[in-house]
Amino acid sequence: MPLVQIGCKLPHGLVLEHVTPGIGRNPAPAGQRVILKGANSLRPKGVRASVGQLPYAVTAVDQGFWEKWLEANKDLSFVKNGQVFVAKDESAAKAIMREREKVETGLEALKQEGDPRVKGAMPDPELMKRLRAGAGDSEAA
Repeated sequence: MPLVQIGCKLPHGLVLEHVTPGIGRNPAPAGQRVILKGANSLRPKGVRASVGQLPYAVTAVDQGFWEKWLEANKDLSFVKNGQVFVAKDESAAKAIMREREKVETGLEALKQEGDPRVKGAMPDPELMKRLRAGAGDSEAA
């Protein structure tokens, strides 16, 4: 069967597998497992993304496998909001990545200031300036 290109913006990638309902809480894997590359796989460890780099990784996947997996998982939030998507070829995948470049996963690195995920958790900016300058020690004495 032909291959399709699966784009994944999740930083850690994703393991796709078909499962059959099992006993208890854990379903049993049924056959093939595909590992999608994540956005962090695009650069060496510890290196930030370069300007102009699209924040998606692309993995070639068997079309039949993908269609079966998508049918069972189409309601997952990362599928619905475009963090994981399918394209027929690499050029189509690049076009979709550019179109969805601003889509956020909620797993991006925290911004130093103004990040809504740390509302109220950031230390006082003035205190931080004094501590960086070493003024915090003189005031405590």
